[in-house]
Amino acid sequence: MLSICNKITGTDSYLTWTGSTWSWRQEVQNYLFGCPHSRSIEPLLKIHGYDVQPLVEKKYLRMATELKLKQANFIGLIGPKFKEHLATYTQEMWGNFEKIKDHKYTQFYFDTNDWLWTLQPAPLDYTRYSGLKKINAPIKIRTDGEVIQTVRYVRSKIKTGRLSVISGPQVMTMKAEYRNVAKGCRQIDFSSMEPRFLLNVSGKHVDGDLYEWVAKEAGLSDDRTHTKIAIISSLYGSARQIPAVTKLFALGEWEKQLEANVVDNVIENYYGRPIQTEGVKGRHLLSLWLQSSAADAAIKGFADFFRANTHLKPHWVIHDACVFSGEGNVPNEIIIDDMKFPITCEDV
Repeated sequence: MLSICNKITGTDSYLTWTGSTWSWRQEVQNYLFGCPHSRSIEPLLKIHGYDVQPLVEKKYLRMATELKLKQANFIGLIGPKFKEHLATYTQEMWGNFEKIKDHKYTQFYFDTNDWLWTLQPAPLDYTRYSGLKKINAPIKIRTDGEVIQTVRYVRSKIKTGRLSVISGPQVMTMKAEYRNVAKGCRQIDFSSMEPRFLLNVSGKHVDGDLYEWVAKEAGLSDDRTHTKIAIISSLYGSARQIPAVTKLFALGEWEKQLEANVVDNVIENYYGRPIQTEGVKGRHLLSLWLQSSAADAAIKGFADFFRANTHLKPHWVIHDACVFSGEGNVPNEIIIDDMKFPITCEDV
């Protein structure tokens, strides 16, 4: 079933298309379109390459804003033509969604998206926030004086599936030193997520410090910065690639395997997310696949961890990190699909 956002119909109930008939329901039934929601299908359709056009034209949205209508009945405002358009649009959207409903990525997407929409408002450190405002720090948040507005994300704006903020504080670009505006919070980070993910799916788990292991196995110097640059350069195809690192990570074999999996300029990441490759090959193709796979793995790891530790309250996901509040010890690693990933935890 596909529900229509009740902000479009201006009602408390949801007009719902069952695939053959219309009905009014008190809650969202399975999926929804028309506004941001954990079960919204528009982002997933966009991920699969569908051209999703807005249901309501901008001029009517502006009209509703000027009339200060929080839940505008656009059927009444626009008239019978919109009612016909709504019916046609809904059936078209449902038809497109049915083509991907059983796709491998769909269940993964909605499961992790349901968790992302449970993120709670972060408690505000008002003294810290006031101090930042006095020095004109570039931080913009909405708050009621006690908590910071909830962050909501979408995963369809960036090709690889990294999170983009659609409402709430812009935590993805907020300077790390400003994050302590969230009172009494800690932050967990995956350590070297992307190279560890590639090693893990290759069947290699590295205990301890990744840089020390790479330096030893590849015969590099003990300088951590040099090793880090060697890994990044080799994984992402810069001019400073190190042959020993390329061999250690089996990058040549990965490139051949991924190139063979490209169909119509699309490749799927580890979890099945379609990625538009635009013809890229070799190391750049590996980079797209790895960034996308690791981004989904991090979200899944956080979802599994916080679902199992309900005494901790997650607030912000920032790439491979998650800001949370609550007392209690945090383990040294998180297991994702039977793969071990070390994490660090510190105050924000």
